[in-house]
Amino acid sequence: MPPLSDARLLQLAAAGSNGEADVNVQGQLYPVGMPAARALRLAAGGLIGQSLTVDELRKRVWSRFPRAEELPGRPRLDEVLAECEVPLVWLPTQRHYGRPESRMTVGGGTRMTNTVAPILGPDATAEAHAKLVGAIERRGFLVVKTSMRRLTAARRALLSRLGLTEVDVTAILLDRLRALGYPWDAIVAADNGSPADADFRSLVDLVRHEVVPAIGEALAAADGPALLTEAAPLARYGQMRVVQELADPTRPRPAARLLLLPVRRPEAALLDGEPIPLVSPASQALWLPDTWLTPPSLPTSRRGVHCRRIRDCERVRGAGRGGRVAAAVLRWRHRGN
Repeated sequence: MPPLSDARLLQLAAAGSNGEADVNVQGQLYPVGMPAARALRLAAGGLIGQSLTVDELRKRVWSRFPRAEELPGRPRLDEVLAECEVPLVWLPTQRHYGRPESRMTVGGGTRMTNTVAPILGPDATAEAHAKLVGAIERRGFLVVKTSMRRLTAARRALLSRLGLTEVDVTAILLDRLRALGYPWDAIVAADNGSPADADFRSLVDLVRHEVVPAIGEALAAADGPALLTEAAPLARYGQMRVVQELADPTRPRPAARLLLLPVRRPEAALLDGEPIPLVSPASQALWLPDTWLTPPSLPTSRRGVHCRRIRDCERVRGAGRGGRVAAAVLRWRHRGN
């Protein structure tokens, strides 16, 4: 009898819990009736940076944990977001939640807030460089954290200064799904559905069987150390085992594997709200200091493009309508590389 898969074992565990546990589409086992605040914290990665109405925010969390306690409406929802330290605030004029930097001050100006960066010592730049070089020399795995604002600059600096080969997970996802020949509208509709929907589960299966092997092939084809970018779909479609295997020190690597991770807070390494399974967080994660990035004379203030859903990524990658605008974005993004 063949061994049971991890997904099947989780389903059996939920079935044997007498209705006290459930498994979501990401393969997470969670208690039925889980407190709404806990569900919000776990789903926060998919909310940060978004513009969401009350209903959209509640539905986003519900789709992740459909049998958890429901989030309250406003104004209590404002308090829960603050208690859970989710950087979303209610914008009365727009009638939706948005980034704190979008809130207008009393004087009419815009109050800007950035990622909460760690306090770094005077040798932070040299220490970061030594850790990067050390990971490459020993063929290690390293999560490189940076702020959303500096994502583009971090990507350029890592690729140019360390001679890394980029493996863009989102680009591979879109290329592989398009190559399958299914109607693109159907794929986007499945992506927009609830994780409990049959179409979304079918999409997850496509990612598992078609996209994940292609990511492995791209890594294998890399000539030397590789940098994974735009990796949020791995969390959205329940494929965090890809990162887990890369981080496993017992698995041989032909070369170093680095993961570029845009974050709002430096403490936790979360990919779309999912904890990255690191064996040794202290040695396998690094906050990239601004001073390491690019020379001050080069512009680094533009925000990077960060995709997590198909409908968002296709606007950037040129899929579907708006391809000319998307192509212009891509030309700007790769300019000078």
